[in-house]
Amino acid sequence: MTNQALNMRLDPVRRRIVELTRQQGTNLAQLSRLLGRNHAYLQQFIRRGTPKRLPEDVRRDLARILAVPEPELGASNPNRTSQNRPAISSSMPLNTFATRLEAARQNSLYRTAAEFSKATDIDYLRYIELETGEEDPSIRELDHISQVARISLDWLTRGDGFDSREDDAKLELPKHGLPRRRTI
Repeated sequence: MTNQALNMRLDPVRRRIVELTRQQGTNLAQLSRLLGRNHAYLQQFIRRGTPKRLPEDVRRDLARILAVPEPELGASNPNRTSQNRPAISSSMPLNTFATRLEAARQNSLYRTAAEFSKATDIDYLRYIELETGEEDPSIRELDHISQVARISLDWLTRGDGFDSREDDAKLELPKHGLPRRRTI
């Protein structure tokens, strides 16, 4: 069976996942691994219909990776989707590199992970691994992120700019926004 014939038989959720996967320049095996599943998980979901619906946690994570609202991936209750989570604000803890990276992206000109990864010249799937905390960044990646987001390397890597006596779990975004990178 050809891919086109298969796509004609897919329900809208499965068809959308296939489209988004192609648009992102990735494949189902890579996405499955990013979800913490075996490499064939999404292929089985698409081609065999197993599972019948994506579990909520998988759907939420996949929507975040693909930068789409959860209802596009079959969320039945739009009031419980990750798109309704609050934006990072002055009361959100920023105690890890991953949370500071997400805050930097959300406060930049590039709202989606795909746009930000392209601007920083970091492969999209690699960027998702950084933002989810699965991997640590290289020095080159840190420098690119710092330049594109116009934030300091100290804040990005260590959260410096906050009271160092505070417990890491209480680190917060300053009321005036992210610490900006100094220009010379």
